[in-house]
Amino acid sequence: MSPKNRFSRDDLARVSAAVAAAENGTSGEIVPVFVEASGPYAEASWKAGTVLGAMAVAAGDLLAQDWVAAHSTTPLLVFAAAFAAGFFGAPFAPPLLRRLAGRRAMDEQVSLRAEAAFTREQVFATRDRTGILIFVSLLERKVRVLADSGIHAKAADGTWDGVVGKVVSGMKAGRPADGIVEAVELCGQLLRQHGFVARPDDTNELPDSLRIES
Repeated sequence: MSPKNRFSRDDLARVSAAVAAAENGTSGEIVPVFVEASGPYAEASWKAGTVLGAMAVAAGDLLAQDWVAAHSTTPLLVFAAAFAAGFFGAPFAPPLLRRLAGRRAMDEQVSLRAEAAFTREQVFATRDRTGILIFVSLLERKVRVLADSGIHAKAADGTWDGVVGKVVSGMKAGRPADGIVEAVELCGQLLRQHGFVARPDDTNELPDSLRIES
């Protein structure tokens, strides 16, 4: 499924409205970003192909009619076909890809992609350094909240654990848009609780829309 097809027009409108409402009266700038996956995990695809290929050859040996048939060129063809199926099919089997990729590799990729998004979307470029990135990576089922230096001066990292929880709950329920909306709303509440009040000449420095990437 295309990343953009995961969100209806109503979903996108609700997220934008939630961002605008959360920022209203505060100095915060909230930037939600949704990606299909944070990395290609080529190594996991290689593992899938190799394992499936080996299994196919082993099965062929067991089912072969005689020793000669089992040791002809057929096993090579069987391995090649099964390897290709595993290699190219792994990206379409998220549970398998996650298992083969491993938690550590996924954590690293999500962190790198979130940091890249923080820079690309210029979350650091607000007047009071009060930008907040809500980064959602679907394949890995992981969320990162990155707050700029102006936020850190008043709110520690643990402040945003509840925001992460809102998105994760929405993803598990198959309702990513609802999770993002609830996370944005909670960001607004936390901004007010920690005293991030808008200046009289405050302007909307960053777009309110949900950024969607493959």
